[in-house]
Amino acid sequence: MAASWPPSSQTGTRATTKSTCTMDKVEGFHRFEVRNYSLIKGISAAKWVRSGTFPVGGYDWSVVFYPSGCLYAPRAGNMSLYLELMTSGATARAAFVARFVNPATGRSWRIRHIGIGQYNTTHAREGISPMTTAALEATYVDRDSDRLVIEVTLTVMGEPRTSATTRLGVPAPPSSDLPAHLGRLLESGELADVTFQVRGERFAAHRMVLAMRSPVFKAELFGPMSESGCITIQDVDPAFFKVLLHVIYTDCFPAMRDLDEDSSRELARHLLAAADRYGMDRLKAQCANILSTSLNAHTVASTLALAHLHGCHQLKDACVEFIITLGMDNGSVLTSRKDHSHDQQLGCFTFLGCFCNAVASILRIH
Repeated sequence: MAASWPPSSQTGTRATTKSTCTMDKVEGFHRFEVRNYSLIKGISAAKWVRSGTFPVGGYDWSVVFYPSGCLYAPRAGNMSLYLELMTSGATARAAFVARFVNPATGRSWRIRHIGIGQYNTTHAREGISPMTTAALEATYVDRDSDRLVIEVTLTVMGEPRTSATTRLGVPAPPSSDLPAHLGRLLESGELADVTFQVRGERFAAHRMVLAMRSPVFKAELFGPMSESGCITIQDVDPAFFKVLLHVIYTDCFPAMRDLDEDSSRELARHLLAAADRYGMDRLKAQCANILSTSLNAHTVASTLALAHLHGCHQLKDACVEFIITLGMDNGSVLTSRKDHSHDQQLGCFTFLGCFCNAVASILRIH
């Protein structure tokens, strides 16, 4: 007797299974600095300069820069930038994003190579020719130090992997909504048992939440100030204290899409100082990371002083590396401060002076 289709169900149940396909990827970052740019900008098309070789995803790569463009560039007069696979006999799939950075002003321009490139022995390069050489030199080459910085973020694709088939169980529960609930508790002020008076503005809060997040708040609110219902704080701006409370309750920064780069940097400075004051190490590290990735010649001195005052060793190291890489002498470091009030508040003139003399000695040695 021929079997029927679809097969009938004898038990009234159906088989429910699942499998998953995952595409592995590895991401890497390379910073390529072109020094003495004026000496190479006049080289003919098809002449290039190359970065050092760097590994990502099990392959070796390099960045190839044509200041005057290459012969097969789609537009005459445009510079060209290529990513090249250096591993002999290999085949790889990768995508990259390039960023041209003026090392003095911090101004940058980001361009993504369209699609995922196929790299092999016969086709080892994929590239872009996003702007004219004249536009590049006018905006992104620092005339004083005669330098151009090219940053490349490379993503190397692996092979697709399909998991074994398993039974389809109950869907995974949603992520925790505890931060959202705590954020609403802060906004409503419901059940608040302590008030902060910050330069004329009042903020209601909850002792237990603050003590849970900060050992300093715990010592204060359940120690000498346990009987006080209102605590006065004079040395913090109310706007920054409000953001600090938001981070304490929700463990995340508020939306900062409306802030420009200077405002975001200023917020990170104040939050770093508050995090150090209240013993919030994770927030302190987050702020230090924000500041280290937004350094420029105008802010590096005050950021270095801030890092020194609050014991941020990684941020201090990032400032030192930036200053040495840029070749700034002690005079340029001290006179490039964008906001002198930071140094006056921090009281770090002596530290900056000693540091700059040390940097000058290092630069003379090199």
